[in-house]
Amino acid sequence: ICKNKKDGKQLAAAKLLQKPDQCRGVLAVSHLFWSGASKATEGKPTKDGKKVVDCLKKGLKIAKQCMDPGVQVQLLVEILNHYVLFYEAGNAQISVDMIKEIVALVQGELGGLEAGDESEQIGQHFRNSLLHMKVRREAEGSGLYLGVDL
Repeated sequence: ICKNKKDGKQLAAAKLLQKPDQCRGVLAVSHLFWSGASKATEGKPTKDGKKVVDCLKKGLKIAKQCMDPGVQVQLLVEILNHYVLFYEAGNAQISVDMIKEIVALVQGELGGLEAGDESEQIGQHFRNSLLHMKVRREAEGSGLYLGVDL
């Protein structure tokens, strides 16, 4: 569970019933720790990279507990996309090695899915994510995703 100690509220995303809902809830909570300026933060943006990574790791742990392989791989792709989002937003706590690890995990699990519409959609989602990273890496002057096998 990710906690916001500043105001004492506990964000109970991990208390939801279904594992996919728990995972997506924790991923959504990560955005609370990396957001734009607001009245609640006195006009300052919230950029707590460590708490973001804690939420993403919690989501990864929950995703690995899913029994349905298709749902598990879909969640892994969604988690990868969150890592990518925060990496590109400048979260220094997220390394290229973390992204490489998740890419490898998705590739391994994706290969084990039965052929069908669901696995094709998940595969396309993953390919789109890789294409996004490749385009960003090849952009002029970009140092993003160096070392990631795309």
